[in-house]
Amino acid sequence: MILTASDVSSLAKSLSRWEVAEYIFAGLVTVACAGEYVADFKDWFTGGDKAKKERLAKASTLCIHWGNPIYISRVGDADKNWIICDNTATSPYYGNCYVGWDTPRYR
Repeated sequence: MILTASDVSSLAKSLSRWEVAEYIFAGLVTVACAGEYVADFKDWFTGGDKAKKERLAKASTLCIHWGNPIYISRVGDADKNWIICDNTATSPYYGNCYVGWDTPRYR
């Protein structure tokens, strides 16, 4: 594959947008972690009220709180994994996610 000057320019613009987005989301994660810390370990913002602490902890995560992992395979050499989720609101399978992978040792 040979890239032309316009290809390189376009690629550079796209990558710079991704970099800006990465910094923004890193900031959001920092804010969420700080909120969780304050909610869990400090009383100065919530007055020690357990309900206020829980609300602060939930609100501070900005919907980026992760749960425990769900194991779909215990194969140690899974390769070329691919995850796809149906995000078409009219689809009967909306919200479902599917995972596929290759296991080279079983070929």
